[in-house]
Amino acid sequence: ISDIPFQGPIGAVRVGRANGELVVNPTAAQLEESDLNLVVAGNHKGIVMVEGRAVFASEDDLLEALFFAHEAIQPIL
Repeated sequence: ISDIPFQGPIGAVRVGRANGELVVNPTAAQLEESDLNLVVAGNHKGIVMVEGRAVFASEDDLLEALFFAHEAIQPIL
């Protein structure tokens, strides 16, 4: 067994916005229309990584998407 520290599992989801609604793991068609495309990884405590792009997204829009993603990650853990 490795002696590398293990802080617990991490899960990840992709979040897009289709027709103004946030979508977890959107389809390719939804991503084509989406003005938001984020990949978010996290654990039960919080978010550990964010990658993505957005077109004219406000700070509030991004925060909403991040909280949405963190909630969607929980069942994966």
